[in-house]
Amino acid sequence: MSAFADTAKSGTCGDNLTWTLQDGVLNISGTGDMEDYLSHRFDGKYITTAPWIEYYDTIKSVVIESGVTSIGDHAFSWCSSLTSVTIPDSVTSIGSSVFRNCSSLESVTIPDSVTSIMDDTFYECRSLASVTIGNSVTSIGIRAFYNCSLASVTIPNSVTSIGGSAFEDCSSLESVTIPDSVTSIGGGAFEDCSSLASVTIPDSVTSIGEYAFYGCSSLESVTIPDNVTSIESSVFRNCTTLAIVTIPDSVTSIEWGPFYGCSSLTSVTIPDSVTSIGDYAFYNCSSLTSVMIPDSVTSIRSCAFEGCSSLESMTIPDSVTSIAYGTFYGCSSLASVTIPNSVTSIGERAFDVCSKLKDAAFGGTKEEWEATGYTFPSYVRMHYSCKSLDGHYVPVEVKEPNCKSTGYIKYICNCGNEYTETLPKSHDYVFSKTVAPTCSEHGYDLLKCSKCGAEKKEYHDDELLQHSYVVSAVEPSCLVGGYKLHKCSVCGDSYKDEPVQPLGHSETNAEAKAPTCTEAGHTAGTCCSRCGKIMSGMAEIAALGHSYKNGACTRCGAKNPNYVAAPVLKITTSAGKPKLTWNKVDGATKYYIYRSIDGKNYKQYTSTTKTSYTNTSTTIGTTYYYKVKAAKVVNGKNVYSVYSNVNSVKCVPAAPVVSISRSNGKPKLTWKAVTGASKYYIYRSTDGTNFSYLTNTSKTSYTNTGAASGKKYYYKVKAVAVVNKKNVFSAYSAAKNMMTTIATPSVSITTANGKPKLTWNAVTGADKYYVYRSTDGKTYKQLSTTTKTSLTNTGAKKNTKYYYKVKAICSANSNANSTFSNIVSIKATK
Repeated sequence: MSAFADTAKSGTCGDNLTWTLQDGVLNISGTGDMEDYLSHRFDGKYITTAPWIEYYDTIKSVVIESGVTSIGDHAFSWCSSLTSVTIPDSVTSIGSSVFRNCSSLESVTIPDSVTSIMDDTFYECRSLASVTIGNSVTSIGIRAFYNCSLASVTIPNSVTSIGGSAFEDCSSLESVTIPDSVTSIGGGAFEDCSSLASVTIPDSVTSIGEYAFYGCSSLESVTIPDNVTSIESSVFRNCTTLAIVTIPDSVTSIEWGPFYGCSSLTSVTIPDSVTSIGDYAFYNCSSLTSVMIPDSVTSIRSCAFEGCSSLESMTIPDSVTSIAYGTFYGCSSLASVTIPNSVTSIGERAFDVCSKLKDAAFGGTKEEWEATGYTFPSYVRMHYSCKSLDGHYVPVEVKEPNCKSTGYIKYICNCGNEYTETLPKSHDYVFSKTVAPTCSEHGYDLLKCSKCGAEKKEYHDDELLQHSYVVSAVEPSCLVGGYKLHKCSVCGDSYKDEPVQPLGHSETNAEAKAPTCTEAGHTAGTCCSRCGKIMSGMAEIAALGHSYKNGACTRCGAKNPNYVAAPVLKITTSAGKPKLTWNKVDGATKYYIYRSIDGKNYKQYTSTTKTSYTNTSTTIGTTYYYKVKAAKVVNGKNVYSVYSNVNSVKCVPAAPVVSISRSNGKPKLTWKAVTGASKYYIYRSTDGTNFSYLTNTSKTSYTNTGAASGKKYYYKVKAVAVVNKKNVFSAYSAAKNMMTTIATPSVSITTANGKPKLTWNAVTGADKYYVYRSTDGKTYKQLSTTTKTSLTNTGAKKNTKYYYKVKAICSANSNANSTFSNIVSIKATK
């Protein structure tokens, strides 16, 4: 038998590492790092340069022994027969594409010693259904689990970033837990995870990349955390079941098509922080019935709401100056629109195929509207100088109709616009004759207009119709007598007469019949051969009744009328307060919310007909526990579900909303006071990623006077409440950044011997000053460079008015140059 055994193969794979392969088991032993390998195409296949290259399709198991500290790039890629791998705690590094296209690998455990999962590590491991990620992993690389069969994945608290396309095409992935340690989700991270029904994005996340959840067609709702400032391109594109989206106040821009094709999205609230709505942002959101655009928005890009066929009205805020090409194209339910006079241009097809659009209010004059270059179809009524369409028309003239002509009511808007409503003709009817009834029509009085001859009928509903009956016979049965049927051949009316006695029953044998959930059975005996009635020897067996489980009968599938499914509860925070959301339960009319502060003793707190609730009456520093019951009404009484799952959250202060400006060239942060907060912690970064504690203050502003000139800084702020002598922190504010400069000069002007003389304060860090001059206050040219703090424009022409501004210059760093000073002007008199 030994003659047929697999001959062992062996070699080296590192300075102090050896490998052996026998009977499909590849064993790697020794100490230190494994070499890195390349992947290349050979004979129509991709294979690696690893030393076991000749046998890569026979390897079924890999055992890495303790002492090995790293697994090299591409080490086992394309080992299509590999089903299992053992990785010891000595391994701290797993290279890129290590298990790429190991299509038979079903599960793997990554030890706590490993700190990162590199790019393409498990790329297209199509059988990989289970993975355990160690608690030391800090990053998951690009395409790390692309096209795997994972049904769920738990990411440990050590992970801070999820790379682009990390879980793309994991079509079996139903749930994922993202910990609070994660700050960024890469582009396409969960793209085409078509089974992903829910995901909670923690407040720690500050950026979500493009296409992150593209094509997650089972995703029903999502809450975007408070630290995200931009909703990137196509991030939720084609999430066709996504119905609920919460956009936080931290978001300032909605990029290209983030909700493109979200056909179940019914409503969205855009916060006041948003300044721009990108191209195709809500394209083909066909269930979207309403959207409120805040005054902060200055730009709405092309086709932003194209195909929103359920959108009924739209008010565009005064902050918007232009409406782009095709913005509301195909909004077929749009009946009215309000456009402010701040809008000076409207792109082509902006309101095309809006077939129900009847009224458009424009906040400016007719001439200003015509200057926009856009013309509505003739059936749209324009209202100039109107800021809304509510209650503007009043009747001012009425013409009563007669039998010869219609009348009208003339309405006029307080802006001067008018329209006319037509009234139908009105006739002077008099009696003409009475018409007898038939089998198909009652009798009536015929009335005619005495002036134009128009006719109408007044029916006599109490007069019997006249029928033409045809007779047919119906034979008797064992239970029912026979009769003659008289039926009208014109209208179908019928009656019976001349009854005949029933024939009586005809006894025959009957076999036993088993009962069902809804119908009684019987034992063997006799019954009527005509009608089936029990005659003798038969005993009725009562119906079994339904055996319900999870809302349906286990025998017949009938629904339990008293069953209410339990909601699935999720919890986040809104401005530091617990925000509860749950799925809509079929048939439920109300939801009851229970609260506890110890996780054991619950009391009913409130009820609601909605599927979300924000608990605003809470105490900072306290952890609250919640569960929910659904209720529906059956026969006038409430029927309840069992409790939902329990979720808890610790109440913290709301995150500050921070703005940034310059004070003498230095970054100045300001924010509104946060309820419950007694101080604020300020964090600073020079790369926008790695923030460190800078200082704290009890005020609501801070100027970073120590910031170096000409350098870009990023800032975040946390609100802090002190509870039982312990600090309770809010989430981070949105990051703000600014390039520092030296201070801006403050300029004054007089004349010296009739010539303009400028003076300004000395600026710390300035080596010199640039002076600029204009004769129209618009177009400036540099006039002079000086190291002094004054300048007399001796070359100024008599009786000419000049405008001046000054900039402080830092020769060592041009990025530190100040902004322009205030503008001063004076006329040269000599």
